[in-house]
Amino acid sequence: MVAQELIDLGINAAAYHAGMTAQTIASVQERFKMDQIQVVCATIAFGMGIDKSNVRWVIHYNSDKNGKDDP
Repeated sequence: MVAQELIDLGINAAAYHAGMTAQTIASVQERFKMDQIQVVCATIAFGMGIDKSNVRWVIHYNSDKNGKDDP
């Protein structure tokens, strides 16, 4: 998982996807809004609708059909 790899590198990140509980989703959204999380890894199907003045990049990262990361 990309979010875990970023966390392992010392980056304050969290995952965000439709398979999470509503409580976890709300927690990630709130922590991101309050700048407690710097990176959110979200699926395309579950976009966040980012409206934050300090967002500098939105990076689109793809995995292959087997779930393995692109090189």
